[in-house]
Amino acid sequence: MLRHDYSWSDIALSFGATLLLTILAVTSLGLRYVTDPIACWLPSQFTISYRDYTHELCFHRTNFYLPLESIRAPLPHALNTVSTYHQLVPFALGIGALLCLMPHVVWRMLSGLLWMDAHALLSTLADNQRQAADRRHVVLRDTAILLQAGFKGGNVFLALGALFRKLLTCVTCTVQLVLVVVFFRPQLGAERESDFETAKNLDGSVPLPHQSVSCDIKIRQRQNVQHFTVQCLLPLSPVYSKAFTFLFYFFLLLTVLCVFDLLIWVGRVIIPGLRDAAVQRYLAAVSGGDGDGAVSQLYPRFSEYLGWDGRLLLALTADYCGPLAAADLTNHLWAIFKGAPRTAPCAVPPTQGFPESTTGTSGVRDAGAVPDMPAHGEAETKRL
Repeated sequence: MLRHDYSWSDIALSFGATLLLTILAVTSLGLRYVTDPIACWLPSQFTISYRDYTHELCFHRTNFYLPLESIRAPLPHALNTVSTYHQLVPFALGIGALLCLMPHVVWRMLSGLLWMDAHALLSTLADNQRQAADRRHVVLRDTAILLQAGFKGGNVFLALGALFRKLLTCVTCTVQLVLVVVFFRPQLGAERESDFETAKNLDGSVPLPHQSVSCDIKIRQRQNVQHFTVQCLLPLSPVYSKAFTFLFYFFLLLTVLCVFDLLIWVGRVIIPGLRDAAVQRYLAAVSGGDGDGAVSQLYPRFSEYLGWDGRLLLALTADYCGPLAAADLTNHLWAIFKGAPRTAPCAVPPTQGFPESTTGTSGVRDAGAVPDMPAHGEAETKRL
């Protein structure tokens, strides 16, 4: 659940919301066995066995009578029956927890189909930060070579997949919010009897009644079957009501934040002013302020070379591994880009890239060769 390519909104939904709903589901299920889930006022002649039978039967009922005057109607044709979902509360919370995991599961399956698993790449770069300087330089160089090969096959699919995951996160939060409102609407402030009646009249159902309800039972005594209508309360209804009220505001806030995070990611991937700012800063830093103007001249082609996927991976590297790791990786990608042969007027001769002894016909060095490299960033700065 805690993948390195996740932002705070993904973690809040796939981990935080799932954990919250799971705890509520287990708690609501456990409360039935450690408390009295229903309390009924019974006739004085009822024995203990009759009392247990009545409580168990009425608790598992889904239809009650409301208000109390309706019990005067002839049985078994009593009027004004209402349906309650109190039995389905643990099940509904469990389904909500599974629904929160859907974006995570979809992204795990989708990551295996893309050309690069961002989580594995960021894990490698994070571990590489603890290596020695020479070893760290080799890993960054090989990573840049690997990314270059991926850019040739299409550099938009990873970014589109990440944006789809963000969109799916927003849709999941919205669906959760709608489910809470539709199925447990009377719990959102229907504390007074007048509000309770108003909520009941909206759709003819009362999921979790707060006031007393009436339950019909049949008890056989010898050859006679006697009908009783008892008055009951569901003590767990106020507890469920507060839980669903909290979930309503929780998912409302989470939906707003997820939409805001989606807009941020769209800007980091698509909007030119936002997507290029960080990469330009990294290049300016490693090139010593762009004294010869090479960065400004070649950056449009370099931005096209990176594509959406490259800029997104650099942004994720900066988020998880820090800006220094992102700047180092940008430096190696820039060196490979300048060393590749190009036919455009702004092309730079291959000799300005990697040494000829380690550069193939495609301008990419042999991944197995480790040339002598000067101090960190010095050679790339001179080439720029």
